[in-house]
Amino acid sequence: MLGFIKKDLLLVKANLKSLIIIFFAFIFLTINETFNLSFVLPIMGIMLFISTFSYDEYNGWNSFVASLPNGRKKAIQGKYIASIILTIILTLISVLIYYLQVSLNNKDIMMNELINIILSSILGIVIIVSFMYPIIIKFGSTNGRIWMFVMVFLIVGICGVLSNFVDLSFLINAFNKIEKYGYFLIPLVSVIMLYISYRVSLKLYENKEF
Repeated sequence: MLGFIKKDLLLVKANLKSLIIIFFAFIFLTINETFNLSFVLPIMGIMLFISTFSYDEYNGWNSFVASLPNGRKKAIQGKYIASIILTIILTLISVLIYYLQVSLNNKDIMMNELINIILSSILGIVIIVSFMYPIIIKFGSTNGRIWMFVMVFLIVGICGVLSNFVDLSFLINAFNKIEKYGYFLIPLVSVIMLYISYRVSLKLYENKEF
């Protein structure tokens, strides 16, 4: 299990060098209050992590995993655990950048804003992971991204069409009502989504031929 986790994190580390300039640019913009990095940095990191699926396919990693005892299950567990570790690291970096921002600008640290940074980062990554991983495992890294874009396009299109015929303001009101419970709901929903996504991904991976 540990080997699967280290493999994915080392792949991310190897590719992180190509984005280090972009990261520093975002950090500079955030500290100068030009751009908010709190959500972008974790999302960029997890999108970089998704590229590990392509490396696995290119190097025939999946065929090797399928030949190992209980290898498929450990491989999927490794993907999700490595994603969680990366999420925690990048979220902590985002918190540090927020602290630098308020310190350099002589402002007080707002705990509500800090918590919102953490929760928004976690929720954004959980949504991406929960939907992307099963789709990529089912259709492959290239086709999986295509299918994901198609699904997002359809959802946005359907919502746009419905907004012309149905009053969707009740959704906004519902979100406003549950917003004060976000501190409890977001972690709970995140755990449930990740677990369901993991079970689906494991089932798909176990039934896939390489």
